[in-house]
Amino acid sequence: MSTARTRATERVLARVDHVHGWDYRVQRALAGGFQSGATLVRDPRRGPAVLKWSADPGRAPDVLAAGQLLGPLRAAGWPTPAWLASGRTPQGWPYQLQEVLPGAPAERITRSWLDEVLPLLDSHAGAAPPGGCAWSRTDRAVVFEDAHGHLSTVAGSSGEGAAFAAAVAAMSRDLHGVVLPEDDLVHGDLSEGNVLLVDGRLSGVVDVEALGHGSRLHDLATLTVHSALRGEDSCTARLLEAACEVADPGQFELSLIAVAAAELAFGVRHWAPVDAAAAGRTCTEVLRTVCDT
Repeated sequence: MSTARTRATERVLARVDHVHGWDYRVQRALAGGFQSGATLVRDPRRGPAVLKWSADPGRAPDVLAAGQLLGPLRAAGWPTPAWLASGRTPQGWPYQLQEVLPGAPAERITRSWLDEVLPLLDSHAGAAPPGGCAWSRTDRAVVFEDAHGHLSTVAGSSGEGAAFAAAVAAMSRDLHGVVLPEDDLVHGDLSEGNVLLVDGRLSGVVDVEALGHGSRLHDLATLTVHSALRGEDSCTARLLEAACEVADPGQFELSLIAVAAAELAFGVRHWAPVDAAAAGRTCTEVLRTVCDT
């Protein structure tokens, strides 16, 4: 963690302590959390906790909405840590302090990892919370309205980006009438870094700030893109099989396009150009594979 980030984290934590009458202190940065870093903190009386915050005030509504949904989901058995506090700093930065769950994220997606995660996704069917991010609507908006500028960002980034956009244009012509479910629980950012394991068994899911409702195909698409970008070909094939088992024609393609566009746009903004271009080629190949199945 940079010195500037550490100082900002300490200011956020001081705000949390002031609001709630606690005495947490920064211990160390935790792995991951590119957009919203996670920090291990400790209060002498209350013990350890994990602090997450973002310097983007625009993320506050989603974070605060997610916090309101966790109680009923946890009571129903969804394996995510309790939030001890959430709110905004005077600058509008959203924060949340959560309990520490046992376990650690996997380094990569494997078939044994999928054995743990795919049943969790099955349990999300029909379990939509009453609020949070509307992922099916978001996916449609990304594909058909260039929401957030994801597709245009990718199209203008490189030849590989333009090829991806062309593949999307050809593929999406037949998807306008596709209706995505709205009644599933959707994590919104499900990846190997956001699933905790103990001795190879799932112990919890974290980073739920994008929690919401829609189609669980969005999370399946996220895993498919992550698996493909990391070259886990057998896992990618298994994920495509799992999607075909639960999706009506066109549904998975719609979510896959939206997720891939968002991932590639992130890459254009934050990765080296050569890496973003390679990712564009991979995502185009995945779209073509889906079209051929």
